[in-house]
Amino acid sequence: MENKIKLFYCIGLLLFISSCSEEEPVKNELEDIRLSFATREEIIDLPEGLINSTDPYAQTAYGYATSANLMSAYFNFFAFPDGATKTTNRIVPANARTTATGEYLVYTWTDPQVGGIAYQLGDIGDRYSFEVFFQRAGSTQWLRYLYAEEKKDQSNGFMKVFDIDAANASAAVIEYTWTVANGSIVFRYNFLAENEPTASVVITVNESTQAGKVEYFVGTALFSRITWDALGNGTWEEYDEEGVLLNEGSWTAGA
Repeated sequence: MENKIKLFYCIGLLLFISSCSEEEPVKNELEDIRLSFATREEIIDLPEGLINSTDPYAQTAYGYATSANLMSAYFNFFAFPDGATKTTNRIVPANARTTATGEYLVYTWTDPQVGGIAYQLGDIGDRYSFEVFFQRAGSTQWLRYLYAEEKKDQSNGFMKVFDIDAANASAAVIEYTWTVANGSIVFRYNFLAENEPTASVVITVNESTQAGKVEYFVGTALFSRITWDALGNGTWEEYDEEGVLLNEGSWTAGA
C-alpha cells in the first residue's frame, strides 16, 4: 500500500510539473507601456479658424504647432519588429549616462542598412523611460539616439534627441518637454547648440477649447507672443532683447 501511495504521489508530481512547463511565460508589465503621445493623432490641436487664416502671424503659430507635432515622427523608433531578441539586461550607452536603478526590458535586432538597433523601456520609480540605441557594424558600443521619460500618471515628461554622428555625441540637439494639468498642455521644444543661447518655443493650449498661445524665446529673452481664442481669432506681440514691445496686432479667424 505504501508503495502505491508513493507511486500515485510521483505521478501527480510529474503531471503538475508537466502542466507548469506548458504555461505561458510570465509577461513583463513593461511590454504594454507606451509614451502617452504615441497614442495621439496630433500632439497640438489648433482651431480650424486659425489654420485657415491667411494672416502671417496665424500661420506662424500654425507653423510652430506643426513643428511640435513633428515629434511624433520619432515614435516610429519606439517599436520593434517581430523576431526581435528580448532581454532584461540593461544597455549602458557609450555616449550618455544612465540611471543605475530600475527594471528594464530591452528589444534588440539588426538592420542591414544601419547595424544593431535597440529599444529599451525602464521602470524607474514614478516614471517610465524610453530609449533607442544604434550600434554600428563591427562595433560593440551602443550609442543613444533617443531618450524619453514620462511620469506614470502621464502628467509630464521629456524627450531628448542626440546626434550620434557629431563629434560630441553625448550632447542633445533637440529637447521636448511637456506638462498636462487642469485641462491644458504646456509643450516646449528647445533647439540646443554649443556656445549659443537656446532657442525655445513654448505652446500652451486648452485641450477642450483649443484656445492658447505660443511664445518664442532666445535664452531667457521673450521675442514674440501669439495668442488665439477657441474660434481662431488672435493677437500678436513682438519684443526686443530688452523686453520692450516693438509691434502688436490682431487677426480674424479664417473661414
